[in-house]
Amino acid sequence: MSLRELLRETTRLKRDIDDQISLIDTFLQENNGAMDLVQSEISGGSKGYDQRMCADLIATRQSLTNAQHTLLAASDALHRVTQI
Repeated sequence: MSLRELLRETTRLKRDIDDQISLIDTFLQENNGAMDLVQSEISGGSKGYDQRMCADLIATRQSLTNAQHTLLAASDALHRVTQI
């Protein structure tokens, strides 16, 4: 693989990673909206469904935030490679 091909592939990978970061951003915004809706609509239910749903949504948010941080680090690393 030539240097030019390597740089082209690195740029493509960075673009793909940045696209995934954008999708995660969108999902996290929607997830926050879902949490607000759950809290406002079924808050205080006697069976605790609201608390379980919110706990699951919080866990989802944390998992995606961790993935987002990892993707950001990968994107930064790929950017540095293309600057060599």
